[in-house]
Amino acid sequence: MTNTGSGSTGTSAVNIVLPNAMAGHDVTFRWRHGSDRSVMEEGGGWWLDAWLGGNGIFNANPATGVQHARVLSKGGNYPIHNASALISPTFAQGATQYSIATAKMAIGNIGTGSSWFFKPVNEELTPPITYVKFDRGTRAIAVYDAAVGGFVDTGALWPDAAYFEVKIVVERATKALRVCLNGATICTGVAGNAHMRLLEFGGVMESGSNGSTFDVDDVTLDNVNTDGGCTP
Repeated sequence: MTNTGSGSTGTSAVNIVLPNAMAGHDVTFRWRHGSDRSVMEEGGGWWLDAWLGGNGIFNANPATGVQHARVLSKGGNYPIHNASALISPTFAQGATQYSIATAKMAIGNIGTGSSWFFKPVNEELTPPITYVKFDRGTRAIAVYDAAVGGFVDTGALWPDAAYFEVKIVVERATKALRVCLNGATICTGVAGNAHMRLLEFGGVMESGSNGSTFDVDDVTLDNVNTDGGCTP
């Protein structure tokens, strides 16, 4: 799994290649729980919630390459529901015309399944810029639109047990928001903030979802001056 964060010009990228699940926790991971404390500095890399185990870097189902991140549902036994379990590094705020985030995700729900989300924010614990939610029952994709102060049903569905790519584009000057699924626009609206600096992934982990998985790969956070539309 590789995540890419670009500088304010969109030309200076930082690549972090993540290790196998148990092979090298010293590669910019911050663990919330567990015995490994090799990296603890704030802003030092990916934050992975290891509460009750199961979350980590694996080679079971990569979108590309050989590795990916995985969030595992504990089916109602997780201490905090609707919580972020995987958080990217925090990158410097860009000054370009557009702020862009992309991620490839695959949902493997078991039983009644879990609802999952992809949420870009400006800083940790701040209100989301937008909030892309993947419903467990209908497989509907909903997007938070700051203009309406709530979620909008996009009419799109996430594919079961297969990777799909979501791209989020925010125009800084206007906070105009576009959300794309596999290269096609599924929602336009207004973002809650103009600057995406880190990305959060997690799930509701409802009762009956034990063993359900949320795989994440090929995550990018970029700053550009040209609107490339929904092209991945």
